[in-house]
Amino acid sequence: QRMTLGDESARRSPTPAPTARGVTLMVIADSDLSLALVQEGLAAQGYKVLCFSDPFLALEQFDVHKPSLVLTDLTMPGMDGTELCRTLKAGPRGDVPVIILTANDEESTRLKGLRDGADDCVSKGASMEELAVRVETVLRRTRETDRVRRMFAQYTSDAVVEEILRTGAVVLTGEKREVTVL
Repeated sequence: QRMTLGDESARRSPTPAPTARGVTLMVIADSDLSLALVQEGLAAQGYKVLCFSDPFLALEQFDVHKPSLVLTDLTMPGMDGTELCRTLKAGPRGDVPVIILTANDEESTRLKGLRDGADDCVSKGASMEELAVRVETVLRRTRETDRVRRMFAQYTSDAVVEEILRTGAVVLTGEKREVTVL
């Protein structure tokens, strides 16, 4: 059977993710049932899962818990998932990946979430196994970006590191400058 985010009837523990140990995920949704299903499914994967039904409280608690990834419902009262994503990405927490969970399968809805800075969008009709794989994939990309950032930060400025990460191109050129050395 298949456990979906919107269906409580199927309860199956997927195979634990190899890198879930010690990783904290923050889940934000206004539905207690959705929170319980996601928490149960991802906790079975070995993740530490923190659930919030209030997006404003989740933002307040963000720096206390320092999650490695945020999963947020798209439609919530007060602040929707895209606004929450923009808020996270605009501040000092901008490097934390965000996955938007949506019951709306329209392409335009998923694209809006991605344009607003989400790292992925997952349908609530997806299996828990698919959600877990998508979480692991986003975390793997984040770890690789952090590795590249640390590697280049030893030898060059933050601006150059960010340009390398933005473009994906490493151009080893120089420029002529007139300098005086004392």
